[in-house]
Amino acid sequence: MNQNNFNSKISGGCISPFVLFFYENIFCMFIDFLSISFINFLAFAIFMFEQFISSQDTVFLSNLLLSLLIGYVLGLERESKGKTAGISTQTLVIAGSMIFTYLSSSIIGGDPARIAAAVVSGIGFLGAGMIFRDNRNRVSNLTTAATVWFASSIGMAIGFGYQFIAISACIFALVAIRIPRPVFKTETRTRL
Repeated sequence: MNQNNFNSKISGGCISPFVLFFYENIFCMFIDFLSISFINFLAFAIFMFEQFISSQDTVFLSNLLLSLLIGYVLGLERESKGKTAGISTQTLVIAGSMIFTYLSSSIIGGDPARIAAAVVSGIGFLGAGMIFRDNRNRVSNLTTAATVWFASSIGMAIGFGYQFIAISACIFALVAIRIPRPVFKTETRTRL
């Protein structure tokens, strides 16, 4: 539509200049309202965050995010090899261990050593349930169970505030799992 045709529609009675002016102003007012509402919402959200979240809570949230990240990395490695304890399992084990140790070290009069011992034994039972022996007497999922147990130690390190140790342990686990294994000639043994 060229400019002359548009002007003729406005002056010809199809669209009055007042209606056009009204719609343009309403649209601009609506956009201004949305931007002001969004800014007010952000200010309110920041205010509420400062009122209800303490510095201890922000430390907990950062520990939880680190647990999520490390659990994702370890779980992704396990899933890339087709193992059962993948992203969800590793992430939940690390986060659960972190929460137990974080709470036990935060409670006044609590004994973090007792909680740590309980986490280690509980994860041991979880790992034992992952280990299977097949009909040819071969053991499977031993490395997967070990990664779950190791993941709980990473979570405990995060919970006690040793983030550098946790990140270093994650790198160690990724390297240790990827170490090439030597090939040995297998002998068949007969049972007596």
